[in-house]
Amino acid sequence: MPGFIEPCDPTLQARAPTGSDWVYEIKTDGYRAQVHIRNGRVTVYSRSGYDWTHEFAPIAKAASQLKVRDAIIDGEATVLGATGLPDFQALRRELRNPESKRLIYHAFDLLYLNGNDVRRASLLQRKQALKSLLQAAPPTLMYVDFLEAEGERVFAQACRMGLEGIVAKRVDAPYRSGRQDT
Repeated sequence: MPGFIEPCDPTLQARAPTGSDWVYEIKTDGYRAQVHIRNGRVTVYSRSGYDWTHEFAPIAKAASQLKVRDAIIDGEATVLGATGLPDFQALRRELRNPESKRLIYHAFDLLYLNGNDVRRASLLQRKQALKSLLQAAPPTLMYVDFLEAEGERVFAQACRMGLEGIVAKRVDAPYRSGRQDT
């Protein structure tokens, strides 16, 4: 199983891409985090590859309950504020609280599963495997579903709701580290 994997980062665009080969996810305001599970031992890495397992102890504890030998999950650690939307300042206050009930891990991609590097698989294949993995997960771990709709409408609705934005992803794209336009 590989160590920390450099995240795949979206490229900022003025308009959402359109077409049936794109799906959309809600962008949450939090800390990017990569969850590594190896034979029941969990390590949570920050976007830069630092071991933040202590800072995200509730996420690590929840991930240790997954029925999997080994996995690497990409996602975002968040805390919902009084408005019901992710609140970055509230998240900062919850860090290092091993008993936090407010910390949520929004899992949006699966990179490795039980001896298989799945980064070459399509986004839709990885999402299906992630959804199956998280089906009986503790509530701290939340599967991020995608929307199949017109990108501009999804973006407009996200703006009306006061969300940070959307992330458009090509359904057939593999997971590639670094800045991407897919």
